[in-house]
Amino acid sequence: RPQNRPNWRFQKFAPILGLNMWQEAYLLDYGLDKEAYIAKFWEVVNWDLVHQRLFKNESLSAPKPRQQQQQQQQQQQ
Repeated sequence: RPQNRPNWRFQKFAPILGLNMWQEAYLLDYGLDKEAYIAKFWEVVNWDLVHQRLFKNESLSAPKPRQQQQQQQQQQQ
Protein backbone atom coordinates (compact mmCIF):
# COMPACT_ATOMS: atom_id res chain seq x y z
CA ARG A 1 0.00 0.00 0.00
CA PRO A 2 1.52 3.37 -1.03
CA GLN A 3 2.31 5.69 1.88
CA ASN A 4 0.37 8.60 0.39
CA ARG A 5 -2.94 6.66 0.27
CA PRO A 6 -4.78 6.90 3.59
CA ASN A 7 -6.62 3.85 4.88
CA TRP A 8 -10.21 5.07 5.39
CA ARG A 9 -10.95 2.24 7.84
CA PHE A 10 -8.84 3.99 10.47
CA GLN A 11 -10.27 7.44 9.91
CA LYS A 12 -13.16 9.06 11.76
CA PHE A 13 -15.46 8.73 8.78
CA ALA A 14 -17.06 5.96 6.83
CA PRO A 15 -18.59 5.76 3.36
CA ILE A 16 -22.34 6.29 3.27
CA LEU A 17 -22.88 5.28 -0.35
CA GLY A 18 -20.65 3.46 -2.79
CA LEU A 19 -20.76 2.28 -6.38
CA ASN A 20 -18.42 -0.46 -7.60
CA MET A 21 -17.03 0.65 -10.97
CA TRP A 22 -14.67 -2.27 -11.54
CA GLN A 23 -15.53 -3.99 -14.83
CA GLU A 24 -16.33 -7.22 -13.00
CA ALA A 25 -19.27 -5.47 -11.34
CA TYR A 26 -21.15 -4.60 -14.53
CA LEU A 27 -19.58 -6.47 -17.46
CA LEU A 28 -21.78 -9.60 -17.37
CA ASP A 29 -25.09 -7.73 -17.10
CA TYR A 30 -24.35 -4.50 -19.00
CA GLY A 31 -21.39 -5.24 -21.24
CA LEU A 32 -19.35 -2.08 -21.66
CA ASP A 33 -22.40 0.14 -21.08
CA LYS A 34 -21.33 1.92 -17.89
CA GLU A 35 -24.07 4.51 -18.29
CA ALA A 36 -26.83 1.87 -18.06
CA TYR A 37 -25.14 0.34 -15.01
CA ILE A 38 -24.97 3.72 -13.27
CA ALA A 39 -28.58 4.58 -14.20
CA LYS A 40 -29.80 1.29 -12.71
CA PHE A 41 -27.75 1.95 -9.57
CA TRP A 42 -29.61 5.22 -8.95
CA GLU A 43 -32.92 3.36 -9.29
CA VAL A 44 -32.10 0.97 -6.45
CA VAL A 45 -30.38 3.27 -3.94
CA ASN A 46 -31.99 2.96 -0.52
CA TRP A 47 -32.09 6.66 0.40
CA ASP A 48 -33.47 5.95 3.88
CA LEU A 49 -30.39 3.86 4.65
CA VAL A 50 -28.07 6.52 3.20
CA HIS A 51 -29.75 9.15 5.38
CA GLN A 52 -29.42 6.88 8.43
CA ARG A 53 -25.72 6.38 7.79
CA LEU A 54 -25.10 10.06 7.18
CA PHE A 55 -26.74 11.21 10.39
CA LYS A 56 -25.60 8.31 12.58
CA ASN A 57 -22.81 10.50 13.92
CA GLU A 58 -24.25 12.61 16.75
CA SER A 59 -22.19 15.63 15.73
CA LEU A 60 -24.24 15.81 12.54
CA SER A 61 -27.88 16.73 12.52
CA ALA A 62 -30.51 16.48 9.85
CA PRO A 63 -30.82 19.61 7.71
CA LYS A 64 -33.39 22.06 8.97
CA PRO A 65 -36.20 23.20 6.71
CA ARG A 66 -35.41 26.39 4.83
CA GLN A 67 -38.01 28.38 6.77
CA GLN A 68 -36.38 27.56 10.11
CA GLN A 69 -32.98 28.49 8.74
CA GLN A 70 -34.30 31.85 7.54
CA GLN A 71 -35.89 32.55 10.94
CA GLN A 72 -32.63 31.77 12.73
CA GLN A 73 -30.70 34.07 10.40
CA GLN A 74 -33.18 36.90 11.04
CA GLN A 75 -32.88 36.42 14.81
CA GLN A 76 -29.08 36.61 14.62
CA GLN A 77 -29.21 39.92 12.74
